[in-house]
Amino acid sequence: MVLRMANPWKHPKTGVYYLRMRVPKDVQEFVGATLIKRSLHTKDTNEAKRLHSESATALLQQWKMLRKGVQSITDRQAAAMAGELYKSALEVGPYRDFLLSMRAATRLMQIEIALGEMDEFPKPELFPRVGTREEALEGIIGPLVSDYLHGKGLQLDQLSRDRLLVAVGYAIRQAAYQTLRECEGNWRADPEADRFPVLELPALKDEKTDPELSLDDAWAEVSKGYSSATCKRFRPILEGLMTSANKSDMRAIAATDVQTWMGAIIEKGAVSRRSFSRNNLAAVKSFFNSLKEAKAVTENPAADVHVVLRKLDKGRKMRGFRDDEAIKILESCLLAPPPKLHKHYADARRWVPWLCAYTGARVNEITQARACDIQFVEKYWCILITPEAGTQKSCDERLVPLHPHLIEQGFLGFAQTKQGEQPLFAARNAKGKTRPSELVGAHLAKWVRNLGIKDIKVAPNHGWRHRFKSEARELISDARIDAIQGHAPATEGRKYGDFAPKVLGPEIAKLPKILLPSQQLQAA
Repeated sequence: MVLRMANPWKHPKTGVYYLRMRVPKDVQEFVGATLIKRSLHTKDTNEAKRLHSESATALLQQWKMLRKGVQSITDRQAAAMAGELYKSALEVGPYRDFLLSMRAATRLMQIEIALGEMDEFPKPELFPRVGTREEALEGIIGPLVSDYLHGKGLQLDQLSRDRLLVAVGYAIRQAAYQTLRECEGNWRADPEADRFPVLELPALKDEKTDPELSLDDAWAEVSKGYSSATCKRFRPILEGLMTSANKSDMRAIAATDVQTWMGAIIEKGAVSRRSFSRNNLAAVKSFFNSLKEAKAVTENPAADVHVVLRKLDKGRKMRGFRDDEAIKILESCLLAPPPKLHKHYADARRWVPWLCAYTGARVNEITQARACDIQFVEKYWCILITPEAGTQKSCDERLVPLHPHLIEQGFLGFAQTKQGEQPLFAARNAKGKTRPSELVGAHLAKWVRNLGIKDIKVAPNHGWRHRFKSEARELISDARIDAIQGHAPATEGRKYGDFAPKVLGPEIAKLPKILLPSQQLQAA
């Protein structure tokens, strides 16, 4: 899997494309900027992509050279560099402008004097020799040489710079003579133009060739396999990590950045240590593992980061509803809802806790159910839990037979009041980023807490899932419990085959009918 390269940026008003690249922190001091923005001077998309690729490659090469620090060059390399400036000075552009910024003859005389090729001049007070040859050349062509080196990403020691100044001085002198001949109408090629060797610099095999890996580019590829719920949960966590580290390159994130981010969140008390370990840190580890598999990064910076859990955190094991808690919730389901409560919330209060109690399903798997998901298969009425209805953790659909007590209470009659893909409990046209089924789940959680179920060790919706597992263990095999609840099989072999409704239906019927106190009195 190949991650997307950064694309040219189109100016919203002019339509002209630009190159925009963030400068890595380790070379910002030498570049003198944190962001490079250059016009590509075109409105054509294909041409912009070509120019962007060339410019980006040149910038990356420049930054690689800057990372190598101060370097030395040989006489041959200095001559080759001077040759590149010679050719540039004869072409239309900034180097030719430098050559012609004064009259070519005057520029030539300045360089001749600096090089010691002209000892006498009619008006020496206008062009005095300053210090050594190299110092004199620095005053004349120093900015030109500095600009050239900056473009190459080179930092030279003083001896190498002096060597280059002299070589460039002779090259510009040669270019000035050629310019004067052209001004006089002589357009023959310079017979000495081929005296310059080809520039050869050491290969930088140990440097990275990829541009900065932004979170947006990484996310575009890695998140393709995520459910919408996972995307909604992971993205803010990763953005928080990047903000804490003050970095824009995913490859630059180190273990110390993850530890600092973790410490700040836990110290603030925003989440518990246990919650941070299971959610925030797990998200970062999973995302970087995906990047590593995609060859986008070489290491997972969070791999060896762990949350040290205190005894209190370790002992806070989540549990299912106790009998008294379950009875309290299920009794409340049968009470008349408040007159102003939306109908879909009232329907959810009536049926969702009962469905969770008898199926062990996740609350959002129930709240996103549609009318078409209630199906009669192999002589059993079932609820189809499928990702087509919305988000689902396992992404595998399953048919769960309905307990006879649900049918006895009239659930099928309620379901038949809806048709096709019409949601049973969620508002169909709800607006906002949060999915309607999640809003219903949140409403139920708040409602359960208001009933007096305050123990933080039992989740107001997920408590049914824990309770179902505990109740079913006495009556149903583990493999069939996992199939009913949508848990991953314990072994690779158990992944083969399915549990049909004709197999699970009798198993679910083994669960005892939940009788409320009033019903128990009637039965007696």
